Amino acid sequence: ETYGPHVVERFLIQCRSAETVLDIGAGGGRDLGVARRIFPGAETLALECYPPNIELLTAAGCRTYQFDLERESFPFAAESIDIIIANQILEHTKELFWIVHEMTRTLRVGGHLLIGVPNVASLHNRIGLLFGRHPTQAKACSAHVRCFSRNDFLLFLQEGFPGGYELRDFAGSQF
Repeated sequence: ETYGPHVVERFLIQCRSAETVLDIGAGGGRDLGVARRIFPGAETLALECYPPNIELLTAAGCRTYQFDLERESFPFAAESIDIIIANQILEHTKELFWIVHEMTRTLRVGGHLLIGVPNVASLHNRIGLLFGRHPTQAKACSAHVRCFSRNDFLLFLQEGFPGGYELRDFAGSQF
């Protein structure tokens, strides 16, 4: 699965400039690699928990922090990050309010937040439900603990962070 690197690239190009780019749950650094191509002078930062990925990110020149996303404050000053990427991470977490609070605290006013999550309301999931199939990202035997749909996530941002966010773009990947 690719989780939409073309969507990440298109989004980052729309941002036009960045001095700092943070990837939360950066994995092996694919999305930060896209950010480096688009913003070659930007400082790349990563929060990651898996030691082999931390080694890869550090070797690639990314300032990386071994981090428990659900229990620790982000190690950055308020309003210090231009772009935050959280691609395919939030569906694995329980402490959504805490994590989005920390993203909101560290993101500069006017900054950009790219969130990629599986869409439980996608067409293929709705068709699957018609035939008794469980949505792909909401199976009991998976690492996912949350489901998201576009409208529900926008409602969460609106109610949890009133006036804090404006949707600029919405895109799908794979299906």
